[in-house]
Amino acid sequence: MSNELILPSTRQGEEKMNNFNRRDFFGSVAGSLAFLVPMISHDNHQLQKTVNTDSHSCDFIIHKKGDQTIAKSSYEDKVIISDQNSSKVINHIVEIVKEKKGGEIRLGTGVYEIDSPIHLPSLVSLRGRGRNTILKLSPLNQEGIILKVSQGESIVISDLTCQGIPEGKDSNGIVIEDSGDCEIRNVHSRDFDGCGLMLRGNSFMNKIINLTTSANKRAGILIKEGGRGRGGDWMPNLILGCTSIAEQGHGMELDFAICTNITGCQIFQPKGHGFYIHSESNSTCISGSRVYQGHQNGIMVENSHELNVSSNIICWNRKNGIELNHVVWGTVSANEFIDNGARVEPKANGIYLHTDTKSVQITANAIFNWHGHLPMCHGIYEAENCENNQITHNTINYLTEQGVVSQGKNSIAGNNLVVEKFYPHPGAKPFPDDAPDFVGESFNSERIEAFLKLTRR
Repeated sequence: MSNELILPSTRQGEEKMNNFNRRDFFGSVAGSLAFLVPMISHDNHQLQKTVNTDSHSCDFIIHKKGDQTIAKSSYEDKVIISDQNSSKVINHIVEIVKEKKGGEIRLGTGVYEIDSPIHLPSLVSLRGRGRNTILKLSPLNQEGIILKVSQGESIVISDLTCQGIPEGKDSNGIVIEDSGDCEIRNVHSRDFDGCGLMLRGNSFMNKIINLTTSANKRAGILIKEGGRGRGGDWMPNLILGCTSIAEQGHGMELDFAICTNITGCQIFQPKGHGFYIHSESNSTCISGSRVYQGHQNGIMVENSHELNVSSNIICWNRKNGIELNHVVWGTVSANEFIDNGARVEPKANGIYLHTDTKSVQITANAIFNWHGHLPMCHGIYEAENCENNQITHNTINYLTEQGVVSQGKNSIAGNNLVVEKFYPHPGAKPFPDDAPDFVGESFNSERIEAFLKLTRR
């Protein structure tokens, strides 16, 4: 219908228009629209009913009261389920959220014994109240998993602790498989026989942010089995601002993990390697991170290519700062490799290349040991079974053999500054030789183990 007003062209028509009462006009308009009022009112009622029913029922609060785990709607003080079995209560609410195609579940503080995995569906957020919201593995949990995501999308897990138990064999805190756009943040996952977090089965575009892992037997974080999946080919994942403390295994492990970005992470006293990258974990970028007081290599890379390691501090590890075993194409640049080998024999190297490592750029690194530690063997050692590497513009200090050994075919080494003796400056030695905590030891682990024991529930 046109909104244009058509005026009569005759005087009679003009008089009729002038005599037309405004009240009659608006009254007639209101009368003509009156039939719409019930429809509008009915639709508004239906919309309000939908909002009240659907959105309210998708948000839940679960809390502990004595030995009971109680679940309520976030908007109504009505108990939906109460039981001594925490897994039963949480999974019951998860099923409701799954039927509603998403929602939020908030867990109060307390210890929740998990005797079967919590299977999180797409578009759900599981949030705790901080580290004192503890999901603890039960000996009855046959799968040995606390939180599991399979073929899910856009799931958030945050602000809680996942805790394993000594008898939990082959256990893992959080397992995400064949899933995309998930976010794990502000979580502590600890004491598992496997990993604090495992990302596997072509999972893609996930973000692991501010995750803390500790005392896990295989690794704090493990990413594996990445390739061609439902999200695409060779899709990336992000590890950002995460902390690994005293793992029984590696700090972080990549096992056929493609296109992983690791940024701003810190790894302290792992029994294994700080970063262990292997089995064609190609296109890995590690930047702005630190490995400190590790029992093995700071970074170990095996049969993985397109590597970028830049702007990291790799310090006080008992083995090599970084070891490259069959790595093709890569950059190791602008890092500090400090106290390589620590105080144990045999002496280690700052950077060690071997076994068909080729087309790698080693440049602008500071490689040195403090006087309080043993000297390195070599600053950079390239074995003769390598080729086409470039080793330039590095500074190397305090060693017993050569600063740079480059034996690879067609490799180039030059403009490296080598000072064999230790520097007496700046300042005093970091750890005097007669300090009781460091005599005959590369570093002390008792205090961090005591700290972890204090925070274990």
